[in-house]
Amino acid sequence: PPRSTLFPYTTLFRSVNPIAMLAMTIVTLGGGGYFLIGQTKKAFLAWAIVGIGGLLTCGLGFAFAGVAAYDVYKLCLRLEDGEAIGVEENSLEFLNEMYRW
Repeated sequence: PPRSTLFPYTTLFRSVNPIAMLAMTIVTLGGGGYFLIGQTKKAFLAWAIVGIGGLLTCGLGFAFAGVAAYDVYKLCLRLEDGEAIGVEENSLEFLNEMYRW
């Protein structure tokens, strides 16, 4: 099973289906998938970006949910392969810069 630096099992489930997690992230507006794979800080940050960004840009900020979903999908592929992921690890390089602030 996948291991993480956060919990003995990174996810709340023993197996991670990347497609299901991608859908979960979209349905929960960006944060659900992160939350389920143990990246709670990123989950709350994604919800803040989608919520506040969506309000300030008349809905354009909701597009970040798609970016988050793709990031979760790629992280879940790594988990499925048995790799460990860090609590704040990203699969998309530009997110590393964005989450640093």
